Amino acid sequence: MSAVKFTFSFIFLLCALITQTAHAAIATYNLTVTNNWTLDANPINYPSDAHLSWLGGGTHDASQSYWEPGSIATPEFELMAETGVTSDFVNTIAESGGTPLEWKHWFCQPEIVNSNCGSLSVQFTIDSSQPLITLVSMLGPSPDWFVGVSGLSLQEGGNWINNLNVPLALYDAGTENGTIPIMDNSATDPFAPISLIAYDAQTGEYLPSTEEYIVGAFTFELVGVSNVPIPASIWLFVSGLVGLVSFRKRVLQKGQ
Repeated sequence: MSAVKFTFSFIFLLCALITQTAHAAIATYNLTVTNNWTLDANPINYPSDAHLSWLGGGTHDASQSYWEPGSIATPEFELMAETGVTSDFVNTIAESGGTPLEWKHWFCQPEIVNSNCGSLSVQFTIDSSQPLITLVSMLGPSPDWFVGVSGLSLQEGGNWINNLNVPLALYDAGTENGTIPIMDNSATDPFAPISLIAYDAQTGEYLPSTEEYIVGAFTFELVGVSNVPIPASIWLFVSGLVGLVSFRKRVLQKGQ
């Protein structure tokens, strides 16, 4: 293959790649966090500062999974479940190629008055190359309890989902002992698998369960979709390459 033909083939493939990139959509979503951990539903041992802690995670593709029921918590996940601090867990997602997401405030019931409480609605972007989302938040205060989603797809049939409501079951991370919502308990050694727990209305304890105990919800609402912009530098590169090939072709024709 001549240099000219090779270059034209390269340009064709590059343009095809650019076209594919141009069709990679970025979606913007509103996420509303509903906190249903209430005194009415959990009257025994209900803490005065009950809340969902920092919300953290990220968007990613199907090659990655960061937590699931039955798995053993990583040190970063343990920190989230026991303290509510999501930063280390978020960093693990970023380090593996995902796009980090984090909101450093509590998600509280209206009757909870605390300076740490913030907006129940947040916004984020997600693109079609990483259509899955993983998010977690500690139920606070508690030994190591949390809510969240793992590898949830916001696409269906290649299209972005307009509205999605996801009930939040309560999980035990398996890293700290305790059956009532207080912090600083003894460590679970060795760690137990992540598992469901539920409130026992007779004792006020939160015990292992085979059924989901729903304490909230994530509601995802699609705001809009836009295409990924192609950097001007790429267009300049392609334009210059085309010009160079055309010039070389004219030179070769004159030399014949």
